[in-house]
Amino acid sequence: MWAPKWNEAFREAILELTGERDFTYRIAVTRLKGNAEAWTRDPTISANLKGCSVGFLPLEEMWATMLSELTTTPASSEIGRLAQLLKAAGLTASEVVAGPAGPAPGSEAAAQEDAENAE
Repeated sequence: MWAPKWNEAFREAILELTGERDFTYRIAVTRLKGNAEAWTRDPTISANLKGCSVGFLPLEEMWATMLSELTTTPASSEIGRLAQLLKAAGLTASEVVAGPAGPAPGSEAAAQEDAENAE
């Protein structure tokens, strides 16, 4: 999204595969931290992906969709089969059981998060 040369090649590949110039660009993430809207307003991303929307697909949304669409037919992927087994065993909850955990105390990631929060 940042390098014009990469974006040009990416958009050409999308056009070749789909026949579409404009598309929806989604980034799969474990969890969102910060303001997702800032990405859509970033001038570099807007210029490089002109005419396309940008957004995120959090793991929580992927998991909820997977659980809602499960059937009893064995899934073709390991994650799909795991989801089926967890659901059949009653080990899935329809509501959030625990919030996302932050970085381990004392880790480099925790120090970086502390510095960001201090700003």
